[in-house]
Amino acid sequence: MCRNILTSAFLILIAVVLFSCKDERPDPTDIFFPDTVSYFQHVQPLFDAACAFPGCHGDDTKEVRGFSLTDYNNFMYSPKRIVFRGDPDASPLIQRVEGSVIPRMPPDRPPLNKNQTDGLRRWILQGAKQN
Repeated sequence: MCRNILTSAFLILIAVVLFSCKDERPDPTDIFFPDTVSYFQHVQPLFDAACAFPGCHGDDTKEVRGFSLTDYNNFMYSPKRIVFRGDPDASPLIQRVEGSVIPRMPPDRPPLNKNQTDGLRRWILQGAKQN
């Protein structure tokens, strides 16, 4: 009897833990870029929602991919440059998210929308500042 109660309590605890876990990332489609783009208000939240997580461009992949999108310095000052300030067309970041270079990023997920790719372009044109 006691064993059945303990087993039931354990199963309930496991169910509560599993169902209370949720992904805290915002939905990438909810991120909107205005005319003046801020790294902290727009760019990093988009990276966090669409790119910077384990297995893609999170800190765990920094050694494999050459950069991480979890922090400005991780990708702006990486030997593997993905952003060229003032020149979005030369920036691999733009080439990948727009699909002009394969594979398009993010893979296995919906592409960024036009407002988001245009917003990333504006941010780079505006100097890709850490603002």
